[in-house]
Amino acid sequence: MELLKVSKDKRTLKFIQKSVGIHTYAKRKWEELSTLLETMRTAAARLMPPTLSKRCCRATKNQQHLVLDLWAT
Repeated sequence: MELLKVSKDKRTLKFIQKSVGIHTYAKRKWEELSTLLETMRTAAARLMPPTLSKRCCRATKNQQHLVLDLWAT
């Protein structure tokens, strides 16, 4: 999983192939782990507050807090 996080796809496939044994099984497992990591990243992105653009940063602090409060609910 750590190798996938740092985009070492070829190395990850070789590592999985050593543990699984067959190339097709390794590719299937690699695909499963890739989709799992992708879903974890999208879930984490949903939890992060939205970044305020420069245009929004010109707004008053009260308006910025309103944007973040609306996002949190």
